[in-house]
Amino acid sequence: MPFEDKLQTIISSMDDGLGLLLTRLLIAIILLGGVFGYFAYDQFRGLNDAGAMEMSQLGRNLSEGRGFTTRCLRPFDIGYLENRGFDLTEGEMPDIRTAPLYPALLGACFRLVRPSFDVGAGWGMHAPEVKVIIPLAGLLVLATALVMFGMARMLFDWRVATLAVAMFAVTESVLAFAISGTEWLLATFLVTSAFGLAQLTIALRHGRLLYALLTAFLSGLFCGLALLSAYALLVIIPGALLMLWVGLKRQRWLVILVFVVGVCITVLPWFARNQALSGSPIGLAAYSAIEDSVLFEDDLLERRADISIRRSTLPGVMKLKVMDNLHQMHEHSAFPIYGGIVFCLFVAAVFHRFESDDATRAKWCTVLTLPLLHFMAALSGTSQMLLVAFPLVLIFGTGFYFVLEDRMEFVDVQIKRAIALALILAVSGPAMLTLSGVPRTNPYPPYAPPFIGYVSHVIDSEETLCTDIPWATSWYGNRRSLLLPEHPKSLVAMHENGWKIGGIYLTSRTGGRPYYPDLLEGRDQSWLPLLDRSVPEGFPWPYGIAIPPGSRSQILLTDRERW
Repeated sequence: MPFEDKLQTIISSMDDGLGLLLTRLLIAIILLGGVFGYFAYDQFRGLNDAGAMEMSQLGRNLSEGRGFTTRCLRPFDIGYLENRGFDLTEGEMPDIRTAPLYPALLGACFRLVRPSFDVGAGWGMHAPEVKVIIPLAGLLVLATALVMFGMARMLFDWRVATLAVAMFAVTESVLAFAISGTEWLLATFLVTSAFGLAQLTIALRHGRLLYALLTAFLSGLFCGLALLSAYALLVIIPGALLMLWVGLKRQRWLVILVFVVGVCITVLPWFARNQALSGSPIGLAAYSAIEDSVLFEDDLLERRADISIRRSTLPGVMKLKVMDNLHQMHEHSAFPIYGGIVFCLFVAAVFHRFESDDATRAKWCTVLTLPLLHFMAALSGTSQMLLVAFPLVLIFGTGFYFVLEDRMEFVDVQIKRAIALALILAVSGPAMLTLSGVPRTNPYPPYAPPFIGYVSHVIDSEETLCTDIPWATSWYGNRRSLLLPEHPKSLVAMHENGWKIGGIYLTSRTGGRPYYPDLLEGRDQSWLPLLDRSVPEGFPWPYGIAIPPGSRSQILLTDRERW
């Protein structure tokens, strides 16, 4: 074929066929990347989430060949492992509380990009966060949007798919969680993929059985990966199973068996590792059910060296925690995470029967999954978990919107498009207000990489730093960092039992608590003398400096003058 004919064919395909599809896809990717990129550029000033920093240091340890070990130590974890015969005074400590998938993904990206982990003395952005964590979040936003488009296209049509993806990309909660550096955006992608593959299995029920079995296996695989990104997402597996059960008539049991095999192949090796180390398939993650409860306020459980707990009190404690957190979530968290007006459309869709039976069945599976998801979010105290259901809520809410639009038979097409644009603008309102009027969130106080870098440089590499922000000092400073125990006497006892405690680093996370009742009579009263610069006689770390000099924001205590 002459070159001119080939060129004419390519140009013609831009108006129809594959070329048009690829052009639209490229434009959509550019728009999605532009929205996320601008939001991240304007709002991101460093990690501000403790879990994000802890997972980042786990990823760095993996990338440097230290295995799934942590430098963020907690007295409770130490007491638990020592009770099982581990000697943790030297060497690396295995992590037995964090789901492994997101740290493993970060570790692979760190090894590929090889950013510098040195924080330096300046206030610039930390290289791994800018070069790996935020770009990875952008890719996950794009991947989730593509999976959403495919699922919405299967259940409804291209109009629903396009509008749902557009609203997903401009929702403030999605963008904010993306730049938080937490695992929930990855979990959202995996959950959406698992339900999308389950729906694809149903769509292939009249085709070749082999293809349906393959997609069912992949759906189970993604459910397992979602479970390995956050243990609480165990509750999505019944929803995916229910979708397969009600959507299939023939070979139902075979497909479900293949789905279960996919889940088991994914999670069992990791569960076996945790069982061998801790005696539990999910390690210490189960204790999150009683953390920050009436029994253990805030992080008091993690700061305890005593691992004995009265089991008879646990059901009542968990019940009170769930009820209180459910109230708070529905008072402050759930509505914004679900996109506000989108959630209203979804609630209306619950009472509507779609023309497509597949869409109706998938809707009810989502509806039945939401209460389980809310319960686990309340039990773990993590409202961010609700984000994983947002793409599904968005798809069915958008589907109902077009049901209403199709009933407007005598309304001009341009007016319908204007209404859809207004809906996008309404959903994007919080994000636009954030960009235009909300001050940028700075991680300091208490997180200041230059200060943390200086403190970590003072502490020798074989020593342990005791601090109230161990996730930050382990990430930015790359030092073994022990969470502040309940009482200074516990720290002295650890020091005398072989732990090389190089110093104590206290920040506004402790010193900024209310003087009454927290510091005077409450949880941190034993640390008040140190915060007041009054070191007890015989204390192993009598030398101290203020950070920054002349302030009362942070204090470093050491066994000798190291500065």
